[in-house]
Amino acid sequence: MFRVCVRPPSKEVLVKKLLGYLDALKIPSGINTVKQNYPDKAWLVLAISTVSNGQDEIFNKDYLPGIDPKKQLVVAPQVKPLDPIFQNMPNHLIGFGKGRHLKIGGLTKEEKLDLAIKRQEARIQKQQLQQ
Repeated sequence: MFRVCVRPPSKEVLVKKLLGYLDALKIPSGINTVKQNYPDKAWLVLAISTVSNGQDEIFNKDYLPGIDPKKQLVVAPQVKPLDPIFQNMPNHLIGFGKGRHLKIGGLTKEEKLDLAIKRQEARIQKQQLQQ
């Protein structure tokens, strides 16, 4: 029997379902869970639809697969603190990480040193004026 599964679950779930159906029918599968020699998803869906006569839950219209634990462990990217110069810049122009965006970086080392020297000179002048 051929049934369409729009959003199939992970291979591990499909293999467990297939092994459960085949164990009930006492048919050897040839799938070794230790070696993880799993067939592709399309074949697993076809095998499950054949063995279950299309009555498995994955063929329902409102079926949604569970959250894959491997995908659930995605760590959010860390946000770098912005230089004071870029505090008022729109967020869509500032990009962190991979992907397409304008890479607006901070000041170069030379510019940072020049800025530090200018600030220090301004402090010295301010102290001299106060005396």
